[in-house]
Amino acid sequence: MLSTFWLLALLGGGLRLVMGLLLRRYTRYRLSISQPVAGVLIILAGLPGYVSPISFPIPLSLTLGFLGVDLMMQRVGRAGE
Repeated sequence: MLSTFWLLALLGGGLRLVMGLLLRRYTRYRLSISQPVAGVLIILAGLPGYVSPISFPIPLSLTLGFLGVDLMMQRVGRAGE
């Protein structure tokens, strides 16, 4: 049985997949976040509340699922896409 952490991570990845497909279907844009920004957001989500410089209300597992694709793959943009 999967723990709550992995269920939320899968939910975040599924949400990202659906949002990316819908955005690509109705517009010509791709949903992507640069790797350094994704890394900083995951670090902020993992910090405890008393250490965090800003409030980040999204759980680490959901953030990891949503931004995991950007951390694993690097997208190279071409002119006209």
